Amino acid sequence: MIKGVDYSTRPASWPAFFDTLKGKGYTVIGRYLYDYDDPKRLTREELDAAFAAGISVFCWFETSEGAALDGYKRGVAHAERALSELRKLALPEDLPVYLCVDFDATDSQLAGPVRKYFEGARTILPLAQMGAYGGWRSVRYLADAGLVRYTAQTEAWSYLNGYWPKQPVWHPGACMHQWTVHGPGKIGGVQCDGLDIVADCGAYHPDQGDEMDASIIELIKLNRVSHVARSYDVEIIRAEIKGDTERVAKLEADKLQDLEDVRKALGLD
Repeated sequence: MIKGVDYSTRPASWPAFFDTLKGKGYTVIGRYLYDYDDPKRLTREELDAAFAAGISVFCWFETSEGAALDGYKRGVAHAERALSELRKLALPEDLPVYLCVDFDATDSQLAGPVRKYFEGARTILPLAQMGAYGGWRSVRYLADAGLVRYTAQTEAWSYLNGYWPKQPVWHPGACMHQWTVHGPGKIGGVQCDGLDIVADCGAYHPDQGDEMDASIIELIKLNRVSHVARSYDVEIIRAEIKGDTERVAKLEADKLQDLEDVRKALGLD
């Protein structure tokens, strides 16, 4: 698994911060495309230090938690602003942009203004560049509707079967799992959310080469393992809801065995 973080503040020293991140095994960061000064805003200084440390970057765009409720015109405007920022930062103009649904959207909100928001963004950004951030319901709707290519799912609003220590239910199409409450906490003096990257998330580094190719191969293998696990998780949840403890125990045992067999077949430790 590839480990990443996202954060909303700036450290005293970018090089020192990224050295600390890299030393702890984090190789990807998620940062915000803002067109005004804010500690969340990705800067060229930050990019240069990240790339020098061998860390890749992907980008969120969010002006407020509920902005996606503003519908079509706001989606157009946000996509235009995100594209403008990519140009200012001298990043590839086809870099994926993760537009945020930073609240527990209802089915009616998703089918109404949120859908219109992403449809507006799609008039500016091609599908191959469209990403979304949100909880389980948002990720499921946007991915299943074919409105986005990439999805980052937060643990918030993803606990469908009781809260911690129960695990969130991850959508099989999510390329990233974000840990907010149960993330790494402070790293190098900066409060960080954790990211488990389980499939290609479109992260960029100017020197992508053999090492990055190997990482993508690893992600493909890990994604296969994740699909096996999720297929069992759905059945386990159904059995738990019915109170069928015997079936739950059998499914959990079968899941462990199948995961071990798949990992061995793929050459994973």
